[in-house]
Amino acid sequence: TEQGLEAGVYPVLVRHTYLLARVGGAYNAVRIEGNAVGSLFLHGLGAGALPTASAVLGDIVAAARGTTPFNSGFIEQVLPEANILPEDMPVSPYYVRFMVKDQPGVLHILTGVLASHGISIAQAFQRGARTSGVPLVLMLHEGRVSDVQAALKEISTMDFLCAPIVAYRVLD
Repeated sequence: TEQGLEAGVYPVLVRHTYLLARVGGAYNAVRIEGNAVGSLFLHGLGAGALPTASAVLGDIVAAARGTTPFNSGFIEQVLPEANILPEDMPVSPYYVRFMVKDQPGVLHILTGVLASHGISIAQAFQRGARTSGVPLVLMLHEGRVSDVQAALKEISTMDFLCAPIVAYRVLD
C-alpha cells in the first residue's frame, strides 16, 4: 500500500472464482500483490502436513518482514528496511455474522455502533427466525481492521446476541 507493506497470516474468505479457492489436498499456495507486478500466484506441492504449512507461511511472513526465521550462519540479511504496517492498520472488506434475538431495534443498534467506528455496510442478509436466534449477515465495505475489531468488541457485550460473532476478512 502507499502506507507500507502488509504481511500476515490469517483466515480470509475467498471468492470461489479465485485460484486460491481451488487449492486442495497436499498443495499450498501464496498470493502476492505488488504495484509493479500486480497479483502473483505461487502454487505447488507441500509436505502435506499442517505443521509444515504453518512453518512455510511463517517463513514467508518472516521474509516479507525482512527477518530470517532460521539462524544457520549462511543467510545474510539482504532485504532492505521496509515499513511494515501494524497488523491492525490494513484495510479490508469483512463478512460478519451475528446470531441475534428477534426483537425490534437490533439492526438499528448494530448499524449505529458500526457507524460510530466509521464502518459502512455493503450488503445485509437476514433469514427467518430460529429457536437459537436470527442469523444476520453483514458484508462490510473496506475499513481499517482496528476499527472493525473495536466495533465488534463493543457489539460482543450486547445482550441481544445469541452466539459469538463470526467475522472474516474478505479477499477482494
